[in-house]
Amino acid sequence: MYIYLLFGLLILIETASDLCLYNSFQKNYEQYEYLLLTTGCFFYIMMAILYYYILKYYNDLAIPNAIYQALTVIAMTFVSYFIIKEQFTIKKTLGIGSILIGLMLLYDY
Repeated sequence: MYIYLLFGLLILIETASDLCLYNSFQKNYEQYEYLLLTTGCFFYIMMAILYYYILKYYNDLAIPNAIYQALTVIAMTFVSYFIIKEQFTIKKTLGIGSILIGLMLLYDY
């Protein structure tokens, strides 16, 4: 249960960080550029600490990294669709589907 909480926090923090960094160079948020940039960088430091504990739990590099990267792509897909209003394409949908299949293959770990 502990590891699921760590992964959840990691994904949540990276999603927030990516959103801060993305918005830091958008015209609508021009006046907050440095605040968003600093906040995004701070979140990445927090991510490094969480990822350290995940690696320590698994004592492996490949599996937790694959899980983390796949979950991040899925989370960012939802953020880009619902918050940024980007459009889904067939290619994006197939890519996300293949990531989900990969996660299912790694489920036993």
